[in-house]
Amino acid sequence: SAQLSLSCIAMGSLVHLALLALCASAGALSVGGRMPSARTIQRAAAQLQSPGVDSEPVAGVENAALAPFTDVELAEQSAKLDALATKWRKRQRQESDGTLQQLGWCLNAEQINGRLAMFFLLTGLITEYYTGESLPEQVYTLLQTLSLVE
Repeated sequence: SAQLSLSCIAMGSLVHLALLALCASAGALSVGGRMPSARTIQRAAAQLQSPGVDSEPVAGVENAALAPFTDVELAEQSAKLDALATKWRKRQRQESDGTLQQLGWCLNAEQINGRLAMFFLLTGLITEYYTGESLPEQVYTLLQTLSLVE
């Protein structure tokens, strides 16, 4: 709580110092002493909120960020958002295509096939150790049991 209040005070003083520096760089503060105009303070505050953007205050709006968008700006923004949504849908489809497919030539099917092959090879080697029958003999015994060969 004490650290939070100290950091808030520090942030507030940093904002005031930045505002004073911006006003001083604009020539609003001088030793002779005229006070900065409201327009100069508005510009300094706008530059502080969005550095690098030199914007004039919008008539009737205190904060330039709250100014309403024009129809052209809204159309551009809508077109950009639609393009971004299409791009993300395409990327999501590409990512999900490889993981949902279980049959055919796909990564998921190959991983399952490889794991089953390793499992049954290990099972065959362990069975060979305990029974003395080689892997081909085990396959032949299985085919005889299923009555596929005599």
